[in-house]
Amino acid sequence: MSRRRRRLALAFAPIALVLLAFACKVALMLGNNASGQDAYDQSRFPDAAQAFGRNRTLDVLEDWVASYNRGTALLQQRRATEARVDLERALERAPEDRDCMVRINLVAAMEAQAGDLLAAQRAAEARDLYGEAMDVLAAGSCGQVDSGDADRDESERQAAEEAKERLEEKQQEADSKADQPEPQATPSGEPTASADPSDAEGKRQRLEERNREGQRENTEEQDYNEGTSEDPPPRSW
Repeated sequence: MSRRRRRLALAFAPIALVLLAFACKVALMLGNNASGQDAYDQSRFPDAAQAFGRNRTLDVLEDWVASYNRGTALLQQRRATEARVDLERALERAPEDRDCMVRINLVAAMEAQAGDLLAAQRAAEARDLYGEAMDVLAAGSCGQVDSGDADRDESERQAAEEAKERLEEKQQEADSKADQPEPQATPSGEPTASADPSDAEGKRQRLEERNREGQRENTEEQDYNEGTSEDPPPRSW
């Protein structure tokens, strides 16, 4: 009887250890998330991103949450490219009732990227990225899903409409700049000499004429000096 009880105890031991490890993991996840939320609320976005990032390998139940949180913190730091990677990952894993929330932040990251392109005078690329962001927004469920929270649904719907209007306006701006011709480089240095033979001959003749005039002036000045030179008068003290 005692042997049977020992076997039962040994059989259940691995499950108990797994449950204990899972409990520790959950506690660590909750701690990281709380630290990240506190840092985010205090505008310490680098600290928030670091805390949220630790949960990306821990959260096996809602693994979209850590990516969404870190992507949002990165976006607050203007690290749009990194934020976009996290938010795209979150969008792939988010439940339907959280689709709009994640999608709007992803679109914001793409909008920031396009703004950087526009500032770098890459208007055509910015225009295309604004269009891509509008496609991402249109593919979502903003305003179409009842999450059970009417206030949140209305807030997300308004945010989506504002994002759409903003993207359309910025795309038009980028499109107008993309159609402008690139400024021509201003030539530097002396203009290229004419290859016309007659022009070169005229220049040669004018140069010879100036040389002859200079020689005549030198000769006249020498003659004048030789004819009028006198000893200077004595200086009085």
